[in-house]
Amino acid sequence: IMAPIHRLNRGMAEVQRGNLQPLAAIPVEAELRELYQGFNSMLEGIQEQKKNVSEISKMKTLVQLGRRVAHEVKNPLTPIRLSAEQIRRSLQDGEGIDKPVIANAVRYIIEETEHLRRVAYGFLNLSKLDELKTEPFLLNALVDEAVSQLRSLYPGIRFVMDGTASAIEVVADRQKIKQVIDNVLTNALEAVAGTDGEITVALEPLGREVEVRIRDNGPGISSEELQRIAREEFSSKDLGTGLGLVIARRFLELHQGGLDIRSGPGPGTTIIMRFAKHAAQA
Repeated sequence: IMAPIHRLNRGMAEVQRGNLQPLAAIPVEAELRELYQGFNSMLEGIQEQKKNVSEISKMKTLVQLGRRVAHEVKNPLTPIRLSAEQIRRSLQDGEGIDKPVIANAVRYIIEETEHLRRVAYGFLNLSKLDELKTEPFLLNALVDEAVSQLRSLYPGIRFVMDGTASAIEVVADRQKIKQVIDNVLTNALEAVAGTDGEITVALEPLGREVEVRIRDNGPGISSEELQRIAREEFSSKDLGTGLGLVIARRFLELHQGGLDIRSGPGPGTTIIMRFAKHAAQA
C-alpha cells in the first residue's frame, strides 16, 4: 500500500536535485493514478518552461553578440571611407599623385578589412570571442600607429603624444588591445567633433601593469551619463550602439585590467586603461 507513496516521495526528492524524470509504473488505484499523472504533468510543464527560459537566454546572448559585432564592424567604416576619399583626391589632383598618401591609405584599408574579416569569423565561432591570443609586441608602436593614421585622416584635430620615450613591451592579445585603443580614440574623436579638438595620449609602465590614458578637450560627460555609461543599452549618440566602452572594458578585464573614466560637465574627458604587461588566458 505504501510503496507508491514512497516512489512518489523519491520522485519529489529527485526533482529537488534537478532530475525531472517522470514516474513510471503508474498505480492502478484511481486516486494514486491521478496523483502520479498530475506529478508527471507538472514535470512536463517544468521541462517546457525550462526550455523556454533557455531559448530566451540564448536569444539575449545572440542579441548582445550581434550588437558587439555591429559595433566592431561600424568602427572601421569611417576611417576606411576617409582613406578611400584620400586616394580619390590624390588621383584627382592635377599636380600629380601623392604616392605616400595613397600607400598609407591602401595599407589602412587592407588592415581594417582584415579586422572586419576576423570579427565576422569570430562571430561564427562564438566560443572564441573571449579567448586571448597573446603575443609579444611593443605597445608604443601600436599606439603610435593608431594615432599616426588618425592624424592623417583628421588633419583638423591635434594629436599629442605624452608618453614615456622608452619602449614598453607587453605580452597580450594585440588585436584586442588595438580594438580597445581604437574604440576609445573613436569616442574621443566624436567628443571633439565640430570644436577646436585636441586629443592627448599618454603611456606609463606601472610595475606589472601598463596604463594608457586618452584625454579629449570635448564637452565632458555628466554625472548621470557616467552612472549609466557602463550599461550596454546606453549611448549618448543617436546612431551609437552603446557598446564601445563596454567592449573595451571587457577586453581589458580579459587582460587582468580595467577601465576608468574621469569627466564632468565642462571641458575634457580622460579614459584610463590598465592591463597586465604579461596577460594570460583566465
